[in-house]
Amino acid sequence: MEEKELRRADFLTSLILVAFGAWVLREAFKMPLRGSYAGVKNVWYVSPALFPIIVGVFIVFLGTLLLVHAIRSGGAAFFVHWLRQVRLQKVVSEGNLRFLAILLALGTFVYLLIPRVDFFLASALFLLYTISAFYMEDIDLLKRFAKFYALGSLLFAIIAGGLPRLLAFLPFPNDMLALVFLGGYIGYGLAQTRTREVLRQKFVQSIGVALLVPFLLCVSFRFFLLVPLPREGLIMEGLYRLYYALFW
Repeated sequence: MEEKELRRADFLTSLILVAFGAWVLREAFKMPLRGSYAGVKNVWYVSPALFPIIVGVFIVFLGTLLLVHAIRSGGAAFFVHWLRQVRLQKVVSEGNLRFLAILLALGTFVYLLIPRVDFFLASALFLLYTISAFYMEDIDLLKRFAKFYALGSLLFAIIAGGLPRLLAFLPFPNDMLALVFLGGYIGYGLAQTRTREVLRQKFVQSIGVALLVPFLLCVSFRFFLLVPLPREGLIMEGLYRLYYALFW
């Protein structure tokens, strides 16, 4: 991909990130930051709004940094020039694949995973897909990962939303399904990179980051700040049992 196409993609991606971060902040500030419930006064640092506010601020901040860099490197000018010349049959091109891939990640994370899946699993899936897809710097792998993730998300939506009785015998059916999805993505990524040592190392690093970051967030916010997570299920139940077994 040429330099100007990368800068154009950076400019468009930064606008999406800033807009998404602003939306997260708007929704977060609808939650109560403090108040008195049943005679108990709650302070701001135990509010359920704290975590999405922090996430929204970071997304806006990082999106703004990317936007400034894209403007300084000519990304805005390249984007305007591209808009003037774009044709309908070229909408799904290599230059726009990054844009569609990040839309897929954000859309499934916000509307499919967060409302239905344990926060750790939802975040791990989101991070593993986004990091592995873009960290590789390989357009063919980006296409394959995006297709696999889109198909997996579609199957998850069908089974979890349309056929919930299939997994009704499980204690955390949606979490079990997400765990299978996560394991399948890891297996697929390892298979796709088995003959390319450098890419395989990058994918293994992506797995480590995708699992470590949500774990640290869940432990920090739930057990130290006492902030409830958007959805707690299979993984958080296991952490609760481990916590009480070790410290109580």
